[in-house]
Amino acid sequence: MSRIKDFVRSVLLSLIPVDGNCILFESESDFSENTRAVYDYMIRCGYNRNHKLIWNVRHPEQYMKVENVVFIDRNDRRFLNRIRWFYYLGRVKYFLFTHPYWLHEWKKSQIVINLAHGNPLKGCKHRLYHVADYVLASGEDGVKYRKKEYLDTPEIVVLGPPRNDWLFEGRDCVLKYAGNCVFDKIIFCLPTFKQASGWRDSEEQNPFFINTIASEVALNRLNEILRSNRCLMICKIHHLQVMDGLVLHNLSHIRYLDDEALARNGDVLYQLLAGADALLTDFSSVYMDYLLLGRPIGFFTDQTEEYTRGFMVENPMDYMPGEKIEDFSGLVHFISGFDREDLWKEQRKRVCKRIHKYSGNENSRRFVEYFEL
Repeated sequence: MSRIKDFVRSVLLSLIPVDGNCILFESESDFSENTRAVYDYMIRCGYNRNHKLIWNVRHPEQYMKVENVVFIDRNDRRFLNRIRWFYYLGRVKYFLFTHPYWLHEWKKSQIVINLAHGNPLKGCKHRLYHVADYVLASGEDGVKYRKKEYLDTPEIVVLGPPRNDWLFEGRDCVLKYAGNCVFDKIIFCLPTFKQASGWRDSEEQNPFFINTIASEVALNRLNEILRSNRCLMICKIHHLQVMDGLVLHNLSHIRYLDDEALARNGDVLYQLLAGADALLTDFSSVYMDYLLLGRPIGFFTDQTEEYTRGFMVENPMDYMPGEKIEDFSGLVHFISGFDREDLWKEQRKRVCKRIHKYSGNENSRRFVEYFEL
């Protein structure tokens, strides 16, 4: 029965003519990341005047209506919505994804491009097969590790991640999240995904989403240390995790953000990172892009052994050019000294050169021109 359904589906899709000016966008974190950066560039340049741009999202009501832009609710199972979705699957010329896991069939006249979620640092749970015609890479190291992700190898193109454009724009937009906090420096904390319903990448979970902070007492101590050093810490929660049940009191120098907060304000993560004076993370590959700014990075290494997903690179520490933080005292040391003596500057430059071919805010333009969108 399933083969008959697949055959009928293929026949019906073949009857829908492909429109060369029709593009479909999708991002795992809804309306963000590399696909959003390409979309923003196309809107700024007026491509929507002669292109139909379709977004497959979870919350279409959150996003601004724009001429020739359609937001489809990916969770809406009603008949008319599914018919419209099916029509666009046959109509679009280009599929632009960050996580193209569900699409395994497309017409020869259609082009599927995996813009990727991040640089390949963490291990690949399942190698991909027939999910794209092209996949994006940041540099030659990225080409090598991208090949490990696929059972078949799509064409790998080195154009630079489009979202990196935001690192060189919008530095001041982070200030709206400061509230009444008095500070001189901003530290961004970006913990990678650990655990969620039905998904586990680590045996450890941080109750306050900051490594080495296991209790409210420790969280309040951290807040006082940040206050005394005139530092504001902004902790961005991974999009697969939620802050339900997290009760925060009197945290003058710590702010928590999730994707919903960013969407409400019309912001994207990399615009905020542009205003960060330093970054704290464990295994989030975002730091590889942050290297382009040449600013200090501290790495939590206290849960490396518990990280069951593993790593794509042979020696992950070789790719982590910054202070290694094993406990609370190490965190305090980083906060107190990251802006005084930068011992990792040259190593950051070397690692950045290995990872990135391009710097600056031209990646989206380069992508659009390369694929002649």
